Amino acid sequence: MGQLGRYTDSKSRQRIDLIFEMRRKGHVWAEIGEACQMGIANVQQAYYRECRFRKTAFEYPFVEYIGTHTCNVIRKCLGEQALADPRKLSGQENIKAILCWPGVGTKTIRDLSEGLQEAGYESFDPDEVYNRIFQSRSRRRRSPSG
Repeated sequence: MGQLGRYTDSKSRQRIDLIFEMRRKGHVWAEIGEACQMGIANVQQAYYRECRFRKTAFEYPFVEYIGTHTCNVIRKCLGEQALADPRKLSGQENIKAILCWPGVGTKTIRDLSEGLQEAGYESFDPDEVYNRIFQSRSRRRRSPSG
């Protein structure tokens, strides 16, 4: 689903839009918190998270199609230049490097695959790639009889 659907419902989306708009107009955190029925710390956290996302999405439009975890893994594992040119992300070596990163499994790889497809780039079959990478060489050479 990616970041385009990162808000659980329209109420959350409207809330962050209100926070962003009120802050842009110069309202103080306490006023924004009252309007949104949130604490000041939560308002600030939501605002700064949205600012970081908008900045990243402006620089690398592909991040709108992938989740936050997938984006962070790509950025830390392969570097920000990988977000600038997502066509290279479907390569087996890049996928293997991502899979070797701590906390990454099939869910992250599936998110990347779906994000590439939604963004219009060449995608891959996550199950096939996962099996190909983790299938041992000795198993590939065995005969069916034994």
